[in-house]
Amino acid sequence: MNPPKLIGVILAAGKSERMGRDKLSLSIGETAIGSLSLQSALASRLDHILVVTNPQHSYPWIDFPSSETRLSIIPCVNAHLGQAYSLQAGVKRAIKMSADGVLVQLADQPFVTKGMLDQLIECFIQASVNHNRISFVASNNKGRFQPPILFSKHLFSQLLRLKGDQGARQILRSQMKNNGIAIDFDKERYFYDIDTEEDYQWIKQQVMEVG
Repeated sequence: MNPPKLIGVILAAGKSERMGRDKLSLSIGETAIGSLSLQSALASRLDHILVVTNPQHSYPWIDFPSSETRLSIIPCVNAHLGQAYSLQAGVKRAIKMSADGVLVQLADQPFVTKGMLDQLIECFIQASVNHNRISFVASNNKGRFQPPILFSKHLFSQLLRLKGDQGARQILRSQMKNNGIAIDFDKERYFYDIDTEEDYQWIKQQVMEVG
């Protein structure tokens, strides 16, 4: 049995309205926020990574060499209508690539690690090897499902029905009894995302203190 084909979908098409400037190009240390998320995905066991962008914006942090064959940029013309449309742009491309699952990650989560992504992937692969029909593997933060989340192809049709900024939380709750798996991660910093200037300054301070 061949291992499942797993595609990463990084959602990067937001307008950074609360920040007031392009948050994904802001630096943490010597690396842009968006680049940190992308580096983790490229270092993981994902077969391919799709970065969903807004065609009206520029993305200087996507500065990886053209020789990186596992990376594709997916412009989403409906990105301004809500995050659901960015997610669907990634899922539609993953379907064309015959994906068995998509691992959805937010571009403004700079502390998500390769190890975290690989743990979700390994859980999915082991269930597949054992011929278990799995619906998702979610990151669990203090009882709350948060990205990154790996969705099985069995949920693609439901993801394609989401509207506006509607998230997948309701889908996850309804599917938990259908072989949904939640993995607890004990480091809350994994889940930090950056929406405001205060978030950014606080996270930079945390990095300085750890460093």
